[in-house]
Amino acid sequence: SVSSNGLDVSLSQDGLNLYVVDNAGNRIEQYTLGTSWDVSTATYSTSSSTQDGTPTNMFFKFDGTRYYYIGRDTKKVYQHSLTTAWDLSTASYDNISFDISSLPTTLPYGIHFNTTGTKMYIMIIASSPNDAVYQYSINS
Repeated sequence: SVSSNGLDVSLSQDGLNLYVVDNAGNRIEQYTLGTSWDVSTATYSTSSSTQDGTPTNMFFKFDGTRYYYIGRDTKKVYQHSLTTAWDLSTASYDNISFDISSLPTTLPYGIHFNTTGTKMYIMIIASSPNDAVYQYSINS
């Protein structure tokens, strides 16, 4: 079965790999699906450690060669690269992070990039009605 401590989920483009942000384990987990898009066929494959004690949300680059996640403790977005697309066992931290501590919340809770990688979007949960989405321009 899939992690009971998951805070976010992502799937590979072909639906054969499921990724879960395991908040309690401080890691990103990968599960292989025996049948595309059918989570009932998921089996644990591997995991990758995080640089933050409370990872919350993640985003995979569309080609599967990079992923990003939000670290709630450090208020940063971290970047990891995969030498083999969609294979978490080949992931390594790029020593690149982006500070989001200036956001008006303790709960950054969603991350997304546009298809060209030039815009990053962070959703925050704040006291109602102050929930918001922040847009950042990315140079490279």
